[in-house]
Amino acid sequence: MAKNLIYQYWKVADGSRLGTHGNELPYTERVCIPLVKKYAERIGADYRFDADPSFAIASDKWSTWVSKYYNCFEPCFNPEVYQDYDNILYVDCDIGIPFFINDNIFEDQGQYFDIAICREREQEWTRRKQSIDGLSKEYNRFRANTPDSLREVHYYSDEKWIELVEKALNTKIRRNEHGLKKLYNSGVVLYTQHGMQKARDKWLPFEEYLDIVEPMRPTDYYLADQEYLNAMIHKSDMVVQEMSEDWNARVCNYGPLYDCRTPTSKFIHVQVEMGCQKCQEQKMRTILSEQRPYDPWRDLKVLLPIMGLTEHET
Repeated sequence: MAKNLIYQYWKVADGSRLGTHGNELPYTERVCIPLVKKYAERIGADYRFDADPSFAIASDKWSTWVSKYYNCFEPCFNPEVYQDYDNILYVDCDIGIPFFINDNIFEDQGQYFDIAICREREQEWTRRKQSIDGLSKEYNRFRANTPDSLREVHYYSDEKWIELVEKALNTKIRRNEHGLKKLYNSGVVLYTQHGMQKARDKWLPFEEYLDIVEPMRPTDYYLADQEYLNAMIHKSDMVVQEMSEDWNARVCNYGPLYDCRTPTSKFIHVQVEMGCQKCQEQKMRTILSEQRPYDPWRDLKVLLPIMGLTEHET
């Protein structure tokens, strides 16, 4: 019988300790982390949560950045701790799993793969529109209210990233049926032991990748763990199992509101600005709804006024 682990971590950005004054977990993570642990118990997997891990390190130039974002790769690069596991699932701390979900993610995939991961198909669809029509007035309006680190994330920035990565790594980035970059989300990633060995053998040190993509700044999205993972998947020619989006259904209002849940969604990726405590509780009850099937339109009508949006802004 396979031995499986679910791994999570949280790193305080300023280097202080989690749980000290002013460094408590955000509300979303406080709700979601215990749900993931309970899910691991239900399916018979081991569970590990690391508070303030120090595994991912780099030179002074990139030390803070790597420490904050790259500890998610510890299971790949620390075989002394993780070599006894056949499969390791990394799950972001803002992913909630409703208590009635008993489907076993480790048993839902094929047999012969290095890494299993979900695509952001709704974002690929948006990129396709941008490749045809350019950046719309609506996109520019949302972009004006977006942090620098995310503002320039679109079809044209993807193409710039692809050019940098393909030239430096002598590889080809996989594209979808419309010729656009496949967007793999790093919030739910399942590694096999063979895949982790391939990572140790073929992936770049973190800071080497960061030096390659530094021209993408100030759009730091391309310097974080997700795009490193996307680049290394291609560099090491990993066998990718594209998981059903049921395992990473995103509810996101970083820009337009995306609600990608369906009646069969299992893991809910909560990327929503929470606001006051009353709003937080109402949003989480709605997003991690105990009602089945999910009714995104019902939930949308609840979420929009809390977020200060109208139907025309989604």
